[in-house]
Amino acid sequence: MIVAGTEQQGTLVFYPGASGQWAKFLSRHARPSPLHDRPPGHKTVDAFLVGVTELLARQPWLRAFGAVLHDVTLVRARGSWWARDQDARALPLLGQNHWKAMALAGGHPSDLIGEWDGYGLRFLGVFVAGQHWGL
Repeated sequence: MIVAGTEQQGTLVFYPGASGQWAKFLSRHARPSPLHDRPPGHKTVDAFLVGVTELLARQPWLRAFGAVLHDVTLVRARGSWWARDQDARALPLLGQNHWKAMALAGGHPSDLIGEWDGYGLRFLGVFVAGQHWGL
């Protein structure tokens, strides 16, 4: 099992396919530990969407895309929640727990972890001050 907010050393094998999004552990070399370093991600919404476009060009049947957006601010506008980047570009957020994430980040930019379905970003966690918080 892979638990959100943890990292583990090991050898992965990827399932066949053009996207390279699905993998499983072939072997594990250490015990899982809490995630302390910032997870790899995108600096802007545009950079993330370019990556989605490239994946869709290779595999047009994909329906969901893992997302880590760095330094986004959660904002509420027009009755909806949004993840806004440093360039003021934003993606709509799905689900709940947005107030909790806002409180954890203190209204400051943080790293958002979620899943994009083409219409909205399902918020799964936030990485703030060296700690992952699942939502």
